[in-house]
Amino acid sequence: MASIKAGYHAVAVQLHERTGKEAQADKPHILKRLHYREGHLGGIGKMIEEDTSCIDVLRQTYAVRKAIQKLEALLVENHLAGRVYQSIASRDEEALLAELMQFYQLIGNR
Repeated sequence: MASIKAGYHAVAVQLHERTGKEAQADKPHILKRLHYREGHLGGIGKMIEEDTSCIDVLRQTYAVRKAIQKLEALLVENHLAGRVYQSIASRDEEALLAELMQFYQLIGNR
């Protein structure tokens, strides 16, 4: 059992080092990214109203989809560096399992 707990601690340290401060986006940064995408979606609506070619509209929807995927990745990194890291570092196996189950259920619904 001691080796399992030592393993949890090693994983926590690796996770914390790997995500680091560069992955720690604050709420204003995330909201700025989201607002930018909202504006982008409005632009797509305008393109449709103006009968812009379907290919050009699809290029823009693709760009928005990729940007949302990057936003999701940023949120996951922040969550891993925060709550999941805390669960591992504090050796709170129940909290860690609950967090991982939520991720699993979310990914399974894609």
